[in-house]
Amino acid sequence: MQLNYIFETKIKLKSLESISIILFISVILSPVIVFTLFNKKQKSNHSTSSQITRSLAFISFVLASFFINIIEINIFLSVFWIILSVFIIRKSYYNQSILKDRLGLEILFISVSFIVINIFFFNNSRWIIASSMMISFLASSFVEIFGMYFPIRNFKVTSDTKSIGGSLAFFTSAVATILLLSSYFVNHYLNTDVLFSSYLILVAVMVAFILTVFEVILSDGLDHLFVPVFCGFLLYIFLLEQDSALLLGFSLGAAIALIIVVLSYYVKFLTLSGSTATFLLASFIFGFGGLKWSIPIMAFFILSSILSKIRKRVNDEVEKYFEKSGVRDHWQVVANGGIGGILIILNLIYPSELFYFIYVSSLAAVCADTWATEIGTMYKTKTYNILTFKQVEQGLSGGISLVGTLGGMLGAMIIAFSGLYWIEINNIYFVLFIIISGVVGSIFDSLLGATIQAQFECGICGKMTEKEFHCNKITMHKKGFNWLNNDLVNLLAGIGGGIFILIFKGLLS
Repeated sequence: MQLNYIFETKIKLKSLESISIILFISVILSPVIVFTLFNKKQKSNHSTSSQITRSLAFISFVLASFFINIIEINIFLSVFWIILSVFIIRKSYYNQSILKDRLGLEILFISVSFIVINIFFFNNSRWIIASSMMISFLASSFVEIFGMYFPIRNFKVTSDTKSIGGSLAFFTSAVATILLLSSYFVNHYLNTDVLFSSYLILVAVMVAFILTVFEVILSDGLDHLFVPVFCGFLLYIFLLEQDSALLLGFSLGAAIALIIVVLSYYVKFLTLSGSTATFLLASFIFGFGGLKWSIPIMAFFILSSILSKIRKRVNDEVEKYFEKSGVRDHWQVVANGGIGGILIILNLIYPSELFYFIYVSSLAAVCADTWATEIGTMYKTKTYNILTFKQVEQGLSGGISLVGTLGGMLGAMIIAFSGLYWIEINNIYFVLFIIISGVVGSIFDSLLGATIQAQFECGICGKMTEKEFHCNKITMHKKGFNWLNNDLVNLLAGIGGGIFILIFKGLLS
């Protein structure tokens, strides 16, 4: 009797898996057919075919979240869509179709986001995967419809044109979808009888607002990567434990972040895109990290911004070499603080003091690099190429000076002391580790600047520069990778500082 029951159960499970696989095959074949039909018979209606294909990608991932019980199949589904996206991108490249190229990128980003949230949530919180994909799908659909038919006050934060109507539609639909899904799943999976509680309403409003800001600032389809991923993480953080103190802390952190970015925009520390990116970054760090995580990045941001203003007044000659300086945009914010945003989320899911060490070390590296540049170019000093030690013009990438190096050490020291209060290990060791990590990151930045960072030559004045435009003319690419600009080099320097502290701690332990 018991054996028959076990056998019947296995048969049912196999049947369910078979149905899941059949459903999976049906879903992934349908967009191929649709894509082919629209390309052959409706070449004039690329927008409609793009919307349908993108919608089918979302729907296939939502259905997979509900019905497929094997993570490998979910990953395979994502890989299929990635292959399809590469095909679309390649085809659009040869046909010079911007619309199809955008479609390919969007499908690629949707697929990658599905892989990421499966890796984190498949084993214990699969409902978060389904919720994230559904919220992203419905909100992005509404924003496209309203943005197209009700273009109320178009605006630009980065490269894509957005509209107030589209953003309001995104926010409203996200609030409604989050509230409905969270109420259902929390009651169903967490065995509670709470429906539309004040806690869930606040979660829906806060998460929807953060996702809307992501949608506003992100361009070229990147919202389809970051919106589902951050939606998944925020739902996981707020709904699994339902910690009211954590939610209120995050709300307060977001409010403080908003005040700071408005003031920073007013005094021209940040551009509009930089203010938007800083709001997102600061909301996570202030809201989830408290003073422990907030003070180091505030010390870096405020002091470095003031230092940049002072240096620009004292010596603006070196501006002709820098790709960007002074007022920070979104890429500079991401390059300097993006690592911290990722680490604070990882620390919430997998609490470890190690994440804080990496965070402070990466900040020390970008601060050391920033201060080395600002202090080293404030007054006329001899500057040398870090590889050949031959004297070069002040402000040139890969150049170092004694004053700049000392300034970099001072910047790293400021970051070390800003995080000292919350460290349990020997204070002297901590300060020493962070200063060394910062200086190493700064040196790594200079090495990249001297070797593989993009360098351009002005055809008018003949000077080498990081800028693609100089003397009102397009410059010529002379050395380094064309895509490796100063922002990417700064990001790599921050990563280098974080890696160095890991190596240092590993050797000592």
